[in-house]
Amino acid sequence: TATGFFDHYDPPRLFFSCCPSGLLTGLDRENDAILVDRRGQQDLDTILDNYTEEDILMHFTWRSEFMIEGPWRKIYEEREQRPVGRILMIQDLKGLSRKHFTKKMLDLFGRIVKLSQSMYPENVKKIIIIRAPAIFRICWNVCKHLFRPKVQKKMIICGSNYQQILEKYVDPKHLPSCFHPEGQGTLMKPFMFKGLDEE
Repeated sequence: TATGFFDHYDPPRLFFSCCPSGLLTGLDRENDAILVDRRGQQDLDTILDNYTEEDILMHFTWRSEFMIEGPWRKIYEEREQRPVGRILMIQDLKGLSRKHFTKKMLDLFGRIVKLSQSMYPENVKKIIIIRAPAIFRICWNVCKHLFRPKVQKKMIICGSNYQQILEKYVDPKHLPSCFHPEGQGTLMKPFMFKGLDEE
């Protein structure tokens, strides 16, 4: 069970500093939770120097279980007086570079995608990809086949107009200031991962 998983696994703190991510306090326009991943800021070299691929997959599993059964859900449900729905994910790719696309990285990414789609297929309702550098377009053509068509349909890959697209789904005041000039978004305390307040 998820409870047993939390009892027996304590995620290394290094993952939090090297893989900045977090749940925003504010909600999207359908009153669902917003998860932000700053994939372009991930320091995967440090992670791979200190942990095995199995360790990384274990951490990914912990994070996925946290999204399903973590203490943030109780806070949300008490505040909103309704069960948690599916989650809006914002993937920030600013800072993405060739170092994120080595063969080792791509192989690991493939394993994570496979695990996600087999064990946690319906957690996320939409994935908005923002601030993607030019290299992403090339690498997307290589990685696209890893995602099931149903998952691909959830994805919105934004260009320079990403702020306007975000506004369609999220009130700007709920966004981090690095995503929108009107942003005042903050992180939920139980999911306080570093990195969202940096440009």
